[in-house]
Amino acid sequence: MITKRQLESYWVENEQKFKDIIQNVPYQKKGIWYTEAFLFCSICDILKVDAIIESGVAYGCSTEIFANYFDFNIIAIDSDQYDIFSDTSKRLEKYNNLSLIKGNSFELIPNIIEENLDANVGIFIDGPKGREARRLRDNLLKFNNISCFGFHDYSGQNRTDIGTFENSFITHDLEFIYNKFNVLNDKVIETVPKNAKRPLGPGVCVEIKI
Repeated sequence: MITKRQLESYWVENEQKFKDIIQNVPYQKKGIWYTEAFLFCSICDILKVDAIIESGVAYGCSTEIFANYFDFNIIAIDSDQYDIFSDTSKRLEKYNNLSLIKGNSFELIPNIIEENLDANVGIFIDGPKGREARRLRDNLLKFNNISCFGFHDYSGQNRTDIGTFENSFITHDLEFIYNKFNVLNDKVIETVPKNAKRPLGPGVCVEIKI
């Protein structure tokens, strides 16, 4: 069980690490906001996750943050619906702890987990969205070695379609993030000024399974 106080203490202790990663990782258009990625990373770290599987890569903003935050294996899957997978793969090929796979997450993720049942896994779903994101999560509940699920774009209709989870943390609902750490998103606003219209970002929800 993770408490809000425990999470806030972790952020205070790791603020410099957050800043160093922001310095190293350029923001990608339509990408995850830094505080959103750090919420997922924080929970994974506290839960001692040692492998992350991401569904939905696009321009690879969250993927690159994960690869910088951890030294263990990150597996990222994308269907390439935007026809940018090749460019993203080339940009991220410098990371030795990152494997990018083109394909269907519903088919690939169960197989990957079956092959790594000794791993403590965190799942991050950045595609599909909405009800299909919930369906992907529900399909993976049978695996006991998954510790948490992250969902990006957890706001508006997507939040309604994904639904709620009993043991979860949501960026929009954590006052300490937007009161004390929202400055970490300055680079997001500088890169894409229109993002200033929604200062809390698209939102991330992290459900703790264990």
